[in-house]
Amino acid sequence: MRHLIFWIITLPVVIILVDFTVMNTQEIALNFWPLPWDRPLPAYALIFGCLLVGFLFGLLVMWRHGAPGRRRHRDLHRRFNLQTSELDELRRRPAGMPATATGKALAKSDPNALVPPAI
Repeated sequence: MRHLIFWIITLPVVIILVDFTVMNTQEIALNFWPLPWDRPLPAYALIFGCLLVGFLFGLLVMWRHGAPGRRRHRDLHRRFNLQTSELDELRRRPAGMPATATGKALAKSDPNALVPPAI
């Protein structure tokens, strides 16, 4: 079903792009103003090039916009792994045994971490 929807969407888009490319083969003179260069390009190449540059710029903006969320996710994942390893250590420890240095080190590095009281 997933492949069918993919082809239902992709096939018309490809047909439209091929038709656009075939119909816009006339050349446009691209002038790099301060420089003495003139470059003739087909109209479709200029339009697709502009679309590609716009897509890449949007991709860069969204990547930069998502950086704080990715950083927060990494920090939460690191904290989760530390707390999971500490919980596993506490579960392996026999009842009545005092807390180890791992719990004390975690309490100093992260004030929000839950450290069981030493007996």
